[in-house]
Amino acid sequence: MSPSALPATWELLVGMLAHELGRPLDPATATPDLALLDSGVLDSLTILRLVVLLEDRFAVRIGPEEVVLENFATPARLAHLVDSKRTAQGTRL
Repeated sequence: MSPSALPATWELLVGMLAHELGRPLDPATATPDLALLDSGVLDSLTILRLVVLLEDRFAVRIGPEEVVLENFATPARLAHLVDSKRTAQGTRL
């Protein structure tokens, strides 16, 4: 997956993590490949809060089977999940 294919979504997600969920993340220096779990940006409780926020903000439904570490590993992977849900459900920003 090319990070350049998803810049708008991954940048929005980084901003949401930093500003709306108060996670230790600097949007100015974050990269699409930042290890969100290993760096401590995400933990299990934050993932659940993030799912609710994503569903509300992007008008998508994220099923329990999609709440797996692989989908939340990096901003690029998370953006891919959101973009694929938006495409499948016909929603836009």
